[in-house]
Amino acid sequence: MNTHKTKALSDNETFVQLVRLCQDDKESRATLSKILLLPEFQRNSVLGTMTHKMKLEKAPAELVMAIEALRDSEVAATMMQIMKREEG
Repeated sequence: MNTHKTKALSDNETFVQLVRLCQDDKESRATLSKILLLPEFQRNSVLGTMTHKMKLEKAPAELVMAIEALRDSEVAATMMQIMKREEG
């Protein structure tokens, strides 16, 4: 699954940091895993609400963009694969 979308994300340092956070922090990994396992409509709804709140709270735009990328099914699947690999 190394498409143009996922390749571009590997160049996004904030997205890479998000991946590392999920690799290092069990709680973050568990939360994100629950979100990513939702059906597409529900996942997008949760992520939309999450990023809307982040914007209101003036979170860094790069972080919001990294979370919003997970609305794409292909990106979400790639993220799940990365997290599963880390779990062993």
